[in-house]
Amino acid sequence: MTTIKPFFTSSNVPEDKTWQQYCNFLKLSVEEFQAIQNEQLEESLRAVVNSPLGKTLFNGKKPQNYKELKKVVPLTTYDDYSSYFDRKDESVLPEKPIYWAFTSTSGGRGKHIPYTSGAQQVMLDYIMTSFILASSNESGHSRVNKRDIIIYNVAPRPFISGYIGEGIRNFGFRILPPLEIGDKLDIVERTKKGFQMALGSGVDILCSLSSVLVKMGETLTEHQTHAHFSFSYLQPAVLFRFARAYICSRFEKRQMLPKDLWKPKAIIGWGMDTSLYRDKIEYYWGKAPYEFHACTEAGVIALQAWNKKGMTLAPLTAFYEFIPEEEWIQNRKDPKYQPATVLADNLEPDRRYELVITSLHGMPFIRYRLGQFIKVISKDDKETGCLLPQIAYVGRSDDVIDIAGFTRLDEKTIWQAISQSQPGSADWVAAKEYSNNRAIIHIYLETNGKTKETEIFERLHQNLKNLDPAYSDLESLLGQMPLQLSVLSAGTFRRYYQERQNLGENLIEAQLPHINPPQSALERLLLLNTNSKV
Repeated sequence: MTTIKPFFTSSNVPEDKTWQQYCNFLKLSVEEFQAIQNEQLEESLRAVVNSPLGKTLFNGKKPQNYKELKKVVPLTTYDDYSSYFDRKDESVLPEKPIYWAFTSTSGGRGKHIPYTSGAQQVMLDYIMTSFILASSNESGHSRVNKRDIIIYNVAPRPFISGYIGEGIRNFGFRILPPLEIGDKLDIVERTKKGFQMALGSGVDILCSLSSVLVKMGETLTEHQTHAHFSFSYLQPAVLFRFARAYICSRFEKRQMLPKDLWKPKAIIGWGMDTSLYRDKIEYYWGKAPYEFHACTEAGVIALQAWNKKGMTLAPLTAFYEFIPEEEWIQNRKDPKYQPATVLADNLEPDRRYELVITSLHGMPFIRYRLGQFIKVISKDDKETGCLLPQIAYVGRSDDVIDIAGFTRLDEKTIWQAISQSQPGSADWVAAKEYSNNRAIIHIYLETNGKTKETEIFERLHQNLKNLDPAYSDLESLLGQMPLQLSVLSAGTFRRYYQERQNLGENLIEAQLPHINPPQSALERLLLLNTNSKV
């Protein structure tokens, strides 16, 4: 792998200079942002047109700008690249990759994505940006330094998060557990190991799956620390950390929480559930989580500012197009219809769009549909002075449950309704099914058994109405109740994933999509739930 240049070039780099290097995109106007996008696209096209893949996609033509590109290339999907990428054929690419990242899909197929040195560097630069913004409370001041200790609890290589971890280490940070150890452990054991080590060293930046942070906080609160940590790790520094945490919790007349043991200056939540678990993470860990949006095919797409609210598009990752929701609907009705796109300077608040990228930095994708929905929540951010549109990621465009053409429930809306319906984190899946010749949304929800099923149903139905007016209209205008709930006993999903692991799958491969999982998986969940009651 290409050696990554150190983030800290010397020990006396002014912090404001560091901020300027990594965070100045937040000061761009929309016009400046689009000008950068256009310039980057034109440079990228010059590199791609002469590659075998470019010649195929461009049908022998040589577009030089966005206007010409739209005329030459229709929107593409992974199917347009799979014959090359599934066998990792590097001969067709515009630039030789330094590695191939893997990402799993809901159909179990998986995708192989080539990464160039330039794309890796840009992605790592934006990861560094996230560290700076996550640990800051104001503009222009970075609190990140090369002595920081990072707990990094996400998937190992060949997933993109694993390559990011290697890049972070090359910046000079200390990662817990070390990648040589952590990459050999599953996510549960890696989490335990990281926090065991952090009992002695402390932690400055916590980068973890948000659901893992919540579950660890719940377990520590219920069972105290002996449920997770071996006392063979107790050393003077560890004893002092426990004593201080104990005194703090007793002073506030409550049980010991993770925030009593560790005081990270930044918590970076991994996963689209981060915003839903925001309050719980802050309660357990003492700091609100920071979010950024990334995917394997593109890299880091958007980042929050230091106020941890909306996200701002990263201008150097890829060239962005956006399919308005009404165009997406038309294309869903008629697959032959080519949906129109708009650029960032034409985004409108309170509207949803499907993301389309054209790669930069020698990456291969041209007008590629990521299959992801974003929502524009405002045209700018007056609190931070950012003039660019503020967006939120709402889920995959193919993971939307459409009921009677009246409401389209995305993963994030369902997740939010569930999180407000019962205490604690919960595993769940939802499927579009049919009952009495009508479409319904059937939610399979694991509970702790402390709340009655009827009460959960009523809360869930009301929360969906509050969050989605169109869902509410189904009942008030059409008299339809589109919700069905199946309550699963605690541990059902764990037993399912354990079965999959016993068959040779890792936890990432076995992970079920929250929306429309395979029918065979639903049947297995119900059987495991029944068996648990015998």
